[in-house]
Amino acid sequence: MRLIKQGLLIIFIITIPILMGLVSPMHRKFNAHSRYFFASSERKLFSPNYFYHASLYGHPKIKFLTSGISIKADKAPAGIVLYFKLDPKLHYKVKIVGQAFSNYPYLEIKRYSAAQAWESSNERSILHRSVRSLLWQMRIAKPVTDWIKLGNEAFIYRLRNTKILALKIYGTKDLDYLLHAITITSCTNCPTNENLRQLIIDQNPRLTHYLATNKLQAATLLTSWVANNFNYALNSELAHSFVGDDASNMYYNYFKPDLGASYSSGAALFLTEILQLFGLHAFTIDIGMAQDDLTYATTVLVLRNNEKWHYYIFDPTFNETFYRRKDGVNATIDETLMALNNHRFNTEIVVREAGIVKRDYLTSKDIQCTQYNSPKLKGYYQLKTKKPMINVCEFHGNFAKLYVTNFAKALRRHQFKLDSSIIPQLLRRKLINVGKINDPKILRDFVHRLAIQGVSIGVKVRIKLLIALLR
Repeated sequence: MRLIKQGLLIIFIITIPILMGLVSPMHRKFNAHSRYFFASSERKLFSPNYFYHASLYGHPKIKFLTSGISIKADKAPAGIVLYFKLDPKLHYKVKIVGQAFSNYPYLEIKRYSAAQAWESSNERSILHRSVRSLLWQMRIAKPVTDWIKLGNEAFIYRLRNTKILALKIYGTKDLDYLLHAITITSCTNCPTNENLRQLIIDQNPRLTHYLATNKLQAATLLTSWVANNFNYALNSELAHSFVGDDASNMYYNYFKPDLGASYSSGAALFLTEILQLFGLHAFTIDIGMAQDDLTYATTVLVLRNNEKWHYYIFDPTFNETFYRRKDGVNATIDETLMALNNHRFNTEIVVREAGIVKRDYLTSKDIQCTQYNSPKLKGYYQLKTKKPMINVCEFHGNFAKLYVTNFAKALRRHQFKLDSSIIPQLLRRKLINVGKINDPKILRDFVHRLAIQGVSIGVKVRIKLLIALLR
């Protein structure tokens, strides 16, 4: 009986993904317009060496013109999806040129690495494709996803470690867009993580010395650099998650040209990537409580000393670090939470804010920077520069105090103190999730140490902990 059940389970695992794979975006048969898309590729509207698949998204009206492809839609969302096969070992530059006649379209960019990319039916066995399909449906092999609003100016995007590139151009309102061309070229001089690493060293002459002698001080310098070079999103339309992205793509595609931003989650991920770029072990944590959106993300630095792991919060959103008042040494998370639990945070811990003077705050072009100002705020926004699709703002004031002021009512309702201990308070309330940790021993140790301090452990963390225990 047991063998029969196991056999039925195997049949189910193999059959269901095949059926689901028939309607999967990466296995969808070419639609009626495919020959025109390929003709457009041959006419150099798309890069013919890389273009291999096209499909419709929703119910758009497509016309193939000498000047490009007209994409219109009365019922949103609708648009087209174009797929390109690339060499994951190479660096590429993607250039998109088009013209919007009404309501600028969105561009969704999905990048499948060599391990994630689906293969066509003549390249893999049915069993192999079924297993891959199962992983896909379970969302284990997620692509890296970026998105941006396209304007009338050329959009340039750099990428690497990508085997399948999916570009979805669509509208959420009435769409009328003329796609002139998408060109993909191998990029031998595109900036890489190593270029970004050298840039940071050049801007912080003492960094190399601290990396060799005082890793905590090096992490402090890198936190301050990220805090000032990361873009904060003032409205959700410009907020990116950057999950799965690397530091150079974040910086050169979005932050440096002021084309994208994020909230605390993006800042924490960016700092984590930067710390790892310099050989420092770090991961992100999501903390707080879902009620009233009292959630926050920050970065944890891990150092090994005296046969023991030590964990430190380095926060790029507020540019904050935590120190012991008695000797000025960086306080571990254990020490910070213990002081908080003993009602001695302000007497034992010092929170240092290094200042944020260069950060840009982005909002959509139809929203003025000054709309975010109010008499209650501890500071004010003003316009810095205008871009075709974005207003770049600057903030004058204390950003940590701004956060506390914005959420003061909800924080008081849940009995938070409105002071500099807000990050440890959010952590003590709940550890919602943790970012990628390669060593399961660190995950187990970190969660155990937090549990000792009375931190509530979220379901996502418990699942990851269970997986770590099985490794």
